[in-house]
This record gives sequence, C-alpha cells and structure tokens, in this order.
Amino acid sequence: MNAETPKSRRCHECGNENIVEGVVVTQSNYRGDVALAFTSMRVFTGSAPLSADVCRQCGTVLRFYVDQPDLPWITR
Repeated sequence: MNAETPKSRRCHECGNENIVEGVVVTQSNYRGDVALAFTSMRVFTGSAPLSADVCRQCGTVLRFYVDQPDLPWITR
C-alpha cells in the first residue's frame, strides 16, 4: 500500500466499510493476554499480543495479526 492508494476494506459478511483497526485482543485480567508464542535466544519464550480488525456494523472479526510478524514462532 502506498500513499496514493488508501486501503479500502469491506466486511465480508455485511459489506460495511466502517472497520475499526488495531483492537487489542485480551482475556480477563486474572488469566492474562491471549498471545502467540515465540522463542528468544533458543531458551526463553515470549508472546506477541494479538490485534484484530472488527466491523462496526455486525461485529465480524476480519483478521487477527501481530505487529512483529518476523519473530521465531513456536509451532507444533
């Protein structure tokens, strides 16, 4: 995406263009945040918080994402 072409997003469920971006995804406080796990220095693990884009009309979550996609993710 460049400065000349703004990002146009539509909800795939209702067609609405009123999308709120960057909503923080959490669980209740006593359980901690929902996050994706990654390794750090091959010994320690960390977690990257999830964000979401949500349709303001019908509440559909259009995508989940992390701000740092190049981390060494832990997979099964």
